[in-house]
Amino acid sequence: MKTKLSALLCFLALSISSSWGLEYRGVVACGDWVKERKKDSVVNAAHQAILVGFLSGIALATDKDFLRGTTNESLFLWVDNYCQKTPLENIYMAGMHLSIELQIKNKNK
Repeated sequence: MKTKLSALLCFLALSISSSWGLEYRGVVACGDWVKERKKDSVVNAAHQAILVGFLSGIALATDKDFLRGTTNESLFLWVDNYCQKTPLENIYMAGMHLSIELQIKNKNK
């Protein structure tokens, strides 16, 4: 229950701040993620750092060690799949969905 509540609060925070017209710095559209992942570039490295930092921030804020047992590459591959299916989303939403999935998965262990 606590996991679902944390995820819901994060989702609501993103939704509310969007409706208030707040601008996120470093927002990466999924279409850009997919395009840059095919390259070995500084932009790709920056996108990956943003994602890992975002996920780490969620883990810290929720006091949930849901990243345990994962690798950066496995996280990137998950986001690759998510972004290929939803190119108009951004990696923050991908990260939210991934964090929820990992929290549920780790809870069942």
